[in-house]
Amino acid sequence: MRIVQLRDVKTAAAVNKLKNTKNIYMPAAQNNIMDLLILYDIGLVVLFSTMLALLAKILKQPVIPAYILSGILLGPQGLAIITNEALIVALSEIGIALLLFTVGMEMDITKLKNVGKIASFGSLIQMILTAGGGFILATYLGFNNIESMYLALIVSFSSTMIVIKLLSDREQLDTLSGRISVGILLAQDVIVVLAMSFMYNLTNVSASVIGLVLFKAIGLFGIAIILNKFVFPQFLKLVVKDKELVFLVTLSVCFLFSAIAYTFGFSIAVGGFLAGISLAVFPYNHDIANRVKSLRDFFTILFFGSLGLAVSFSNLSLLVMPIIAFAVFVIVGKFLIISITSSVFGYKRRVSIFTGLYLSNVSEFSLILVGVGYGLGHVSSEIVSMATILALLSITVTSYAIKYDERIHKVILPFFAFVDKLNIFKQNYKLSNIEGSENKLKNHVIVVGAHTMGRTIIDRLKASGTLFVVIDYNPELVKKLVDANQYCIYGDVAHFDVLEDAGIRHARLVISTIPRMEDNAILIERTKMLNPDAKTILTTTTIDEALKLYSLGAGFVIVPKLVGAERVGGFLKNIFDKKDKTLETIRGHEIKYLKRKEEEKELEFYEPEYLQELKEKIDAK
Repeated sequence: MRIVQLRDVKTAAAVNKLKNTKNIYMPAAQNNIMDLLILYDIGLVVLFSTMLALLAKILKQPVIPAYILSGILLGPQGLAIITNEALIVALSEIGIALLLFTVGMEMDITKLKNVGKIASFGSLIQMILTAGGGFILATYLGFNNIESMYLALIVSFSSTMIVIKLLSDREQLDTLSGRISVGILLAQDVIVVLAMSFMYNLTNVSASVIGLVLFKAIGLFGIAIILNKFVFPQFLKLVVKDKELVFLVTLSVCFLFSAIAYTFGFSIAVGGFLAGISLAVFPYNHDIANRVKSLRDFFTILFFGSLGLAVSFSNLSLLVMPIIAFAVFVIVGKFLIISITSSVFGYKRRVSIFTGLYLSNVSEFSLILVGVGYGLGHVSSEIVSMATILALLSITVTSYAIKYDERIHKVILPFFAFVDKLNIFKQNYKLSNIEGSENKLKNHVIVVGAHTMGRTIIDRLKASGTLFVVIDYNPELVKKLVDANQYCIYGDVAHFDVLEDAGIRHARLVISTIPRMEDNAILIERTKMLNPDAKTILTTTTIDEALKLYSLGAGFVIVPKLVGAERVGGFLKNIFDKKDKTLETIRGHEIKYLKRKEEEKELEFYEPEYLQELKEKIDAK
């Protein structure tokens, strides 16, 4: 692939060697040896990644730096035992495409509407400020104008791969800061494609070139939307019963879009994302995404390993100071730029800080961009090495920043008091309706989490006339509750101010439906600290964690699978004791309950017009 060939001179040479040595005229024995070497190299990357990932897990560290380290150890700067570096790099590109494919498939584009302003204008402001700072820094360090321009572009973009993977693993893509980050990343991906188009002729950047690229991008996106609305819903109905066929269709669409995108001059990753959007047909999309995830994760490991393989420490002594300077600029300077920009667009300190933490890194597309520049003779190999090392450093730091985001937020929060005054643009909707009602919150209940179990609890509290406040980190749910005049706060219980705003000092009961051990432990600790008389009802997924929560002082712990078993036992007891007339009575109640829950779930995926049509059909039955 052209992108792979231009990424690194060693990679390009390896690709050419591979093309020239393995062909139809090569004896079968040599072909077999080449095949064995390919499997050998892939196996080494997976084996080393597995061992280092296990060590990282034992040490309770992020696994992505372990994957990168495996590439360094196997590459030319380590043991130098990888023979097909180009193939590993090529396969890693598939990992990026599959990652964005699953993101596109699971993403509800309508949910990004509420962050559209910052995703478009905010990302543009952030990139201009970051690129400007990077250019000034590069010029100060003695780089020429062309090299300074490349370095400015390199630090402007953030890693779609690392951010989406880490947020997805922590189930934070649906948080407000997660959605803002995804919106900004998608905008950056479009701009990096424009930048790569301009790199081929720096002296001929014109409106016609920009217009042509935008026309191609809009055309591809339009095709994806048309297929999503009119073609794939009916097609998937025909093949959905054959799971193997569904899987093959999924991969075919992904690779087809990637090939079309590549032909149009875009990266295959952009094609993968558009393929995901085209197949984002509820309810098939989640099942398809789950089937692709294992394959995606395998190629993702190869991607991070390829980053390690690309590291070069030649002339490192001359690059130490520039690397340190740019690393500080990316990790600290870029964080400040993004956080302040987010605050200007009306988001509070917590959201702004988290968004800054998530995006303070260098993109994998920056490596592709600098590879293009190297292939065109615009930059030297030292710039390529510098960009690679900078990406590795920033990606590693981001892995830890996302893992320990709450702790970092707590430390730096006092220094960000000024950002709340920077609110220039108002948000599309309120994320809290507590302000001005604090005096009314006395002897109330706090419900943490408004999803399936939380909604049931909310319904019961409403029916009983109990005063309560809901805390949730999903802005869509918060918006619905605020519109329904229900006391609600957007936020995470790990944030001290959220519990204070919910009136924890005067609450009589705290109910958490969030099964995360760390959050529940924090909730117990802070409830004891602020209101020792308040009782806590928590949720967890394992018996071991339930016992730990009881030892920490939980009032009651819900283990859903045990509660479900007890409920079934109660049904059977009633049937045996003949307290219920027939099994049909229980069955009827359960079907009504499940249908209501299913309708609530569909609210999060379908458009309002289709929802109304669906509701009319159900009511007619």
